[in-house]
Amino acid sequence: SCITKEDLSQDRIIKEMEDEDEDTAVQCKIKVISKSSSKLVLDQLCPGPPSSTTHFTIETKSTEHIVAIGTRSEAGSGKSRIDIRGQWLSPTCDGLDE
Repeated sequence: SCITKEDLSQDRIIKEMEDEDEDTAVQCKIKVISKSSSKLVLDQLCPGPPSSTTHFTIETKSTEHIVAIGTRSEAGSGKSRIDIRGQWLSPTCDGLDE
């Protein structure tokens, strides 16, 4: 999907995560650990079943690149990790497929 620098600095990512959660039966909670204009660290706590905790770090590493790392612990399933590396294609998402 398309993410802009403003999505990171203006809490739009958090809003999108909360909106996605409304579509599911499990109501997860978002807890912001730290936030700056270039980095967002948060936990997503889901009561389940099965219960899970996901820790996200999303950071703009330069004017051209973004990095996201997520680690998830799920009851009965263990842990998983996701690493995302991207680059800014445009200042806006106009004309880009989601």
